Amino acid sequence: MPLCKGNVVEVYEKNNIFSVKMDDDQRYGFYKTNMNHVKGKYISFQWTQKGDFRNANDKTIEVISDAVGVSSSSNSNTAAFVSRPSAGGRSDTQTAIQHQASRNAAIAFVGMCLQAGVVPLPTKVGDKLDAVAGLVDVFTARYFTSTDETVAAGGMDADIVKAVEQEDFE
Repeated sequence: MPLCKGNVVEVYEKNNIFSVKMDDDQRYGFYKTNMNHVKGKYISFQWTQKGDFRNANDKTIEVISDAVGVSSSSNSNTAAFVSRPSAGGRSDTQTAIQHQASRNAAIAFVGMCLQAGVVPLPTKVGDKLDAVAGLVDVFTARYFTSTDETVAAGGMDADIVKAVEQEDFE
């Protein structure tokens, strides 16, 4: 099962059926598990795809901390560093550096994608700006989470490093 890690942006409830919107703009269904307690939290859980729906495994929910990198207003696409748990004694300064490095990598990646023409954009200039800023936020969160997972695993898997080193990129 894929793992989702991120900030809970919104909790929805209809007829006692719950779903959450995460900071990657995806919605995940939790069926009858009340999720109101996780709004604004940084959580992880496993999920499965069923048709158009992403169904979360409520037995795998883990609340990790208060939100990480959430924006100060729901209309803003720019992330602001908020807080996160200390991981292995890392300081807030180190975490802020990790966040900025993730953001810089996301900006570079989105720029490459735009230059290669692989990202379809809306026609209105304002909508284009919102779309690009949203992509940067999504990839910042992914890179930030990926870095945490690499640190937790004690570094990159040697088999992955070897496979990348042997890859022919031409």
